[in-house]
Amino acid sequence: PDYIGVIGGSAGGHLAVMLGVTGPEDGLDPAGPYGEFPCSVQAVVNLYGVTDWFQRKDLPMFGQTRASAPELYLQATPMTHVDPNDPPILIIHGSADKVVELAQSEKLVAALQQAGVEHEFVVVEGAPHSFYLQVYVPTKVDLRPRVLDFFDRHMKKTPGAVAQPPEP
Repeated sequence: PDYIGVIGGSAGGHLAVMLGVTGPEDGLDPAGPYGEFPCSVQAVVNLYGVTDWFQRKDLPMFGQTRASAPELYLQATPMTHVDPNDPPILIIHGSADKVVELAQSEKLVAALQQAGVEHEFVVVEGAPHSFYLQVYVPTKVDLRPRVLDFFDRHMKKTPGAVAQPPEP
């Protein structure tokens, strides 16, 4: 549990950020199975995920509107959980995203800066929503080395070392 990094795109990006910015005090960790293990992670990569549900339409999956249950929307909004103890976060978003507007990631960046959380922000010019790490639209950009480097820097104890779990 001391060597966990997460990556997700779109809804998975939202979930990855939620894992990074929430802790047991938020009441979201499951009791079981394996409730004895923390849900904390050491590094997060968010690919074009929603970070502010108040800037979106009401969600049918919540079963309630923002007006009738603002606390529910606050709990599901990663930016409301950001604090200085959060792990490093790499945010990647396409400038031509029409599903999750770039402003979502920009607001997360502002919240991370304010809290002093280590982060990186990459805007992929011309990229739409839901792209691969090896993007060909409109120009070829390979984000795989950037993502792997990010995880290497935050998941390995020393440069060049392979992260190993502690001995039992």
